[in-house]
Amino acid sequence: MRTMANEEDEGKGIYEQFFEDGQRQFEVAYERGMLHGVLRRWDEDGQLLYEATHVDGVLQGPYRRWYPSGELFEESAYQDGKLHGDYVQYSEEGDVLVEMEFDAGEPVFDEATLAAMEADDD
Repeated sequence: MRTMANEEDEGKGIYEQFFEDGQRQFEVAYERGMLHGVLRRWDEDGQLLYEATHVDGVLQGPYRRWYPSGELFEESAYQDGKLHGDYVQYSEEGDVLVEMEFDAGEPVFDEATLAAMEADDD
């Protein structure tokens, strides 16, 4: 494994890590010593596995993960480090397994979902 840093000054720049064969494994940007920008991780075959955006060290914006086959596993978004907005998880065949909405890290349920959950508790 080999690493590279492209720093203009301390705590700022792009950090990359590579597999033995030279294939990129990891890439992340830093600003003021904190994650700042898109973080990406690949497997040994070059398949993107993970992509998330950070601002000042905190998850902010789109977040996606893939199966090793290349099919999307999950997609969501973060605001101030908390799940915010739509969250969708898929099977490897592309079928939706879980679909939820979040507001500042808390799940949001509509009236029908809440009624069904209450009925299950009875």
